[in-house]
Amino acid sequence: MNRDRFGNPERILCAAIYVDTGKPEPARMSYAYPKTGIVFCGWRHGDCFVPLLDWKHRLTHQEVEAIEAIMPHQLRGRRQGFLTSCGRFVDRRDGWAIAVAAGQVEDDDHNMLVSEDLY
Repeated sequence: MNRDRFGNPERILCAAIYVDTGKPEPARMSYAYPKTGIVFCGWRHGDCFVPLLDWKHRLTHQEVEAIEAIMPHQLRGRRQGFLTSCGRFVDRRDGWAIAVAAGQVEDDDHNMLVSEDLY
């Protein structure tokens, strides 16, 4: 089990969408933040789309092509997951396991976390 910088067990903080641009983007405050790309965070995944789409519309055609070459359709929010208390972006499956271990959700037949499970 991962622990945050205060020694607490890792928890799910919020919904997130990850876009891998192939290059370092903003300055990193967390040692675990993805090495390349941007993580857009929000209360629900729908809240992540507003800044994602605003950012996308500011990109040049060449930048969009380069990003889509890494993974098609990622600028449409294809890589949805969560941000953890350790600064990690995790997918929905890993998010479920972390939320169960942290006692944020009860273990049942789910295997993928959605933000509605949390709040």
